[in-house]
Amino acid sequence: MGIAFPTLSDAIRIPFAYAEFDPMVLADDASLMPYTVLLIGQMFTSGEFKGSAAPLTIQRPMSAGEAANLFGQGSMLASMCAAYLKANTITKMLCIGVADAAEGTAATGALTLNGTVTSAAPLCLYIGGTRVRASAPSGATAAQVADSLTTAINSDKTLPVSATFSGGQITLTARHKGECGNDVDLRLNYADETMPGGITATFTAMTGGTGNPDPAPIIAAMQDEQYHVIGIGMTDIVTLAALKSELDDRWGPMHQIDGQALMVKRGTFGTCTTFAAARNDKHLTIIPSEGSPTNPWEDCAACVGIVAYYGNNDPARGFNTLTIPGVLAPAKTDRWPNYPDKNQGLFEGLSTRFVNASGEVCFQKLITTYRLNAAGADDTAFLSLNSPLTLSYLRHDWNNYLKLKYPRHKLAGDADAARFDSTQPIMTPSLGKSEAIARCADVWVPMGLVEGLDAFKRSILCARNDKNQNRLDWMFEPDLVNQFEIAGTLIRHIV
Repeated sequence: MGIAFPTLSDAIRIPFAYAEFDPMVLADDASLMPYTVLLIGQMFTSGEFKGSAAPLTIQRPMSAGEAANLFGQGSMLASMCAAYLKANTITKMLCIGVADAAEGTAATGALTLNGTVTSAAPLCLYIGGTRVRASAPSGATAAQVADSLTTAINSDKTLPVSATFSGGQITLTARHKGECGNDVDLRLNYADETMPGGITATFTAMTGGTGNPDPAPIIAAMQDEQYHVIGIGMTDIVTLAALKSELDDRWGPMHQIDGQALMVKRGTFGTCTTFAAARNDKHLTIIPSEGSPTNPWEDCAACVGIVAYYGNNDPARGFNTLTIPGVLAPAKTDRWPNYPDKNQGLFEGLSTRFVNASGEVCFQKLITTYRLNAAGADDTAFLSLNSPLTLSYLRHDWNNYLKLKYPRHKLAGDADAARFDSTQPIMTPSLGKSEAIARCADVWVPMGLVEGLDAFKRSILCARNDKNQNRLDWMFEPDLVNQFEIAGTLIRHIV
């Protein structure tokens, strides 16, 4: 039999030595799947710190400084970029900035100081986890200290608020309109700094922020790029509903540009569980802040950085114990106990974290909010965040393998498979089945993504489509590896 050449024609009579290259893809070559992260947040589109980027355009800042220029110094999105880059400088980061809603209202809060300083010490106010230090010398009045603190606040353009001072009261106004301003944490002496003697302080929490950006233009701005992990600064239900619809579509077979979204929710246990229980989204992970002073959008971006880095390295390996840089630990009195709070939260769509012995915030267990299937039955198929991440890789690897190895092949049945010349580019159902088994055996099992090879072999089906003879269909049932999270030991001692 003759050899089938990819491009060298048989209709050549000019004497010469002809050779061409036809690369072969080896069955043990795992596909690379470099992640791309998308951060979505509000930007400044007017004023002194207006960003240079056009809203609703995809941008790729390579540093925190460049992000500040693009989206405005101190903006939600600029601070998200800075937090992300503290956690991950490897994974590609893209951003979409969105303007504040024109009809929105900015949140406000206040700090009222009283007394006269009897023992000098700096006054340390934490705004969204960032410390602002004001001079409080002995003999200074509350008004003088408040005036100094107001100047210090307005001098730091990375803060999410601006300040005005009148009669001993500092009024703080969120620099962004919308609900995000309500989540700005205000507290004194987070690091147990000494309070100036003789001075008392009263807080009014940030509140009154309303009106979030319309999510429809944001979804349109995402275009057809694939974003493996998405961090969202706006956490209102309208934005999450729009993102769910978009991600469901992206995960579908006609698009296959899947991704997972993360957000951080501030609030009490009841507030967070109620919020999560209203979702049933296999592509959304909600992480409660548990009272961390860090702004939720910065917290989210740092979490995205860690998930993207380690998920890309191994999508099946759990995230438990990984530290999240830049996120301040909640005060001990604010931390939720493992039982019953965190354990119950994991049944209601909330992921969990803990604070290690070094005072660092760490992942404990990351899950999605998916709990019920279409019939309303309890379903754990997408409970662990590792499940969709692993499935995403398996689909990418299988599709990429077929595209590389069988780009222009013919398709025939098995009846004449033995008669075809071995160099003929022909795919058959039996070959297709063998390829799937080999991929599982040579790549997925050795990588620790799938277990149960014998069961995989028994379950696989491969056949030509009845309605389209140019189409070959596969069905296989990979058993995803699980995560070693719980060790149960029964010790029966002898007495």
